[in-house]
Amino acid sequence: MSHPCHQCGAEVGEGNPFCRQCGAPQIRVGQGGEEPPAGEFAGTQSSTAGTISAQPPYASVNISINRRLARKQAALAGILVAIIIIFSSFSPWALLLIALPGFLAVQLYYRNGPGQKISSGAGAGIGLLTGFIGFLIFSVPALPLALWYVVLHPDPGLMQQFRTQMEAAAHSNPNPQAQQIVQNLLTPGGMAFICIAGFLFLLIWTLVLSALGGAIGANFSKRR
Repeated sequence: MSHPCHQCGAEVGEGNPFCRQCGAPQIRVGQGGEEPPAGEFAGTQSSTAGTISAQPPYASVNISINRRLARKQAALAGILVAIIIIFSSFSPWALLLIALPGFLAVQLYYRNGPGQKISSGAGAGIGLLTGFIGFLIFSVPALPLALWYVVLHPDPGLMQQFRTQMEAAAHSNPNPQAQQIVQNLLTPGGMAFICIAGFLFLLIWTLVLSALGGAIGANFSKRR
């Protein structure tokens, strides 16, 4: 089967790469701009659409918590923190219950909130805020009162007992620097330092346990 040469029009046999008349090459290159058939394009488009629609939407979307509601519930549960700290003066074991208000604050948030699940980190944040608010409720009146009682108007019997214990500890340590430190702690400034250090330790303890209770509360609500 032959075809005309595209250069001179002479007949060129099938399979001949060059025209015998003018020597022009007979290799035909398809145009790059040719559009595929409508059926093929439609099939490709529908296949692509099916692939896109088959992909699942992003399920792990970070949902921010309602901060206003979280602060409200943390303030309510913070009152319980202050009560627990007050009762710890009668029994130090009561300080272990400080995790309970953090747990309670998260449960109150779930009950009054939009019903969205929150992460353990968000629950720990609510618990942390609960512990901080509760400590403020307790310490705002308690710290000035403690400083007034310990530094300005110390109880003679209690101070004498404390002094005796500190001096006994100093005598048991032959290091002169340790004995000097004990003597400095027995001064009014040293007593104020001990009082403030005790409140700082109580703050750290309260924040850690409250955050732990909030994280446990978030995990507990996820499993329900």
